[in-house]
Amino acid sequence: MFERCDTKRLLKKTLLFVFVVIFFSISYHLVNYAYQKYKASEGTTAVISGVISDKQYIAAHTTTSGCFLFFSTDYQADKYSFTIRRFDSGKKAWETAKIDVDKDTYNKYSRGENYTDTSGKTTFFHVAN
Repeated sequence: MFERCDTKRLLKKTLLFVFVVIFFSISYHLVNYAYQKYKASEGTTAVISGVISDKQYIAAHTTTSGCFLFFSTDYQADKYSFTIRRFDSGKKAWETAKIDVDKDTYNKYSRGENYTDTSGKTTFFHVAN
């Protein structure tokens, strides 16, 4: 009627439960730490507008990752981006943001030119040090 208590099996289940609780606890604290750090970062979310201070182009390439017998190769397309710099008169500080653009936009603008996103997109501008 009653089964005999298997202590080894009970110990394994208990240890598994403890490890799962620890894993989720650590995961929660890491995510919470990153969120609090993000909230504390100085800057402003605003419409993308300012002076292009830098242009970056990364050519198409592949990346391979994995170990032993399991490898995967991912194709990365061409990537074009601008670093936008603007002055926030309220904070009396320079702010910067990095945005991705398409090839035509990248070729249309040069460093030092004013850029405003015509679609009205917003991004987070970090206070420049």
